[in-house]
Amino acid sequence: MSTTTVWAIDPSHSEVQFKVKHLVISTVTGQFTDFTGALHTTD
Repeated sequence: MSTTTVWAIDPSHSEVQFKVKHLVISTVTGQFTDFTGALHTTD
């Protein structure tokens, strides 16, 4: 029997950022400031 554990993401201690190269000339970076999420693991 497997056990599922759910870990909630704490927005006050987390960041969601991204970086995208555009035409090899420049890199666009950004971040999301409002997000929610969870990580589900099965043993």
